[in-house]
Amino acid sequence: MAKEWICVECEQDNAADEVECVACEEPRPAASSVSRFAGYKIARVVSVEAIPKTKLRAVKVQVDADGAEGLTIVTSARVDVGETRYIVVATAGSIVSIDGDDIEVKKATVGGRKSEGMVCDSPMLGWKGGAAGAAVFLPNTYTVGDEPPATRP
Repeated sequence: MAKEWICVECEQDNAADEVECVACEEPRPAASSVSRFAGYKIARVVSVEAIPKTKLRAVKVQVDADGAEGLTIVTSARVDVGETRYIVVATAGSIVSIDGDDIEVKKATVGGRKSEGMVCDSPMLGWKGGAAGAAVFLPNTYTVGDEPPATRP
């Protein structure tokens, strides 16, 4: 039984029987052709704002090389601002593995703020080392917008 899917290109929800996205006509990816990091991006931290009366932060990130596309992600992970702060984020429509369960990332309201993805930790990425709940940081030698590396650098 096919299940509903979200277009990685434009984040449109699509019915299970749709073979292409109803919004942008991007073909539905075949299960075998999808990278395990489909929808994951290397992002540069632009700003971090503490959300009052919570332990949450609204993290603004740049997710494309030319700086045109940005996302806001609400997280409890500790994230610092800096030109050299590169993290990995899972955008809406991507699948993350948390404690052995695969979960689809969706846009949501968290702590009263719009959140457009998740900040990734090492276990989500299948990397050795690094703690659950701790954002992974990459050297700025990586390119913003690219998929993360298969192993921890």
